[in-house]
Amino acid sequence: MTSIAEKIRELRKSARMNQSQFARYLDVNQATVSRWENGTQDPGYSHLLRLANLAGVSVSEFSGQTGHLTEDASDIEVRHIINAGNPDLWPEMPAEKIYRVKIMPDNRWPNVRRVGVEVRSQCFNLVYPPGSVLITIPLDDIHYSLNDKDRLIVSKHEDKKIELSIREVELRDDLENGFIEEMLLWYRSDHPDFQDVIKTKAGQMPKRSPGIIEGLLGLVIAAIVPEPVEPVPGEA
Repeated sequence: MTSIAEKIRELRKSARMNQSQFARYLDVNQATVSRWENGTQDPGYSHLLRLANLAGVSVSEFSGQTGHLTEDASDIEVRHIINAGNPDLWPEMPAEKIYRVKIMPDNRWPNVRRVGVEVRSQCFNLVYPPGSVLITIPLDDIHYSLNDKDRLIVSKHEDKKIELSIREVELRDDLENGFIEEMLLWYRSDHPDFQDVIKTKAGQMPKRSPGIIEGLLGLVIAAIVPEPVEPVPGEA
């Protein structure tokens, strides 16, 4: 079976791009493309989606996953809440409100538990509107090198309140020495309430500020987004 690294290299060559051009096309840096093609780092879901679109196949086919959302699909529990901007809303549902959703099989991380998180916030520019369910895997359960554009669930504890938010990864390379130097976590939102950034050294947990504890909880690998509601003719 052809590996993802080989597929990416073949895709780039078929597009007649060098690594630098391919990196600009995908909005990453050349070092990231090099790591993908060497097999030392796998692309995150957002980049898998773009690569699959460029190849003209599904994400499942490009990444080597199989399965469809049928009666064979598994289901997971949804018990956590994205409450960014509203830390008074407790980020875990009461027991009677917990529910389950079906998800498509995903062979990238076999035998790793999935956790469902419901969005009830206006953060991340409504890429995941309220009512969306994010399918995540706990970072403590996998050996995974974070990629540019990966999306994480981040917890922030302050004054006995807990906020869960969606953050996007930006990796800054030390180009002279050829390694990742710094990781930034952004809200990626135009809203003035969601503009702070968390900075940390690559491979390290965010530093704890006085009275504030920040942690990385899970990697977003998929999402169930509700269909937009069409307005009823004649209703305001």
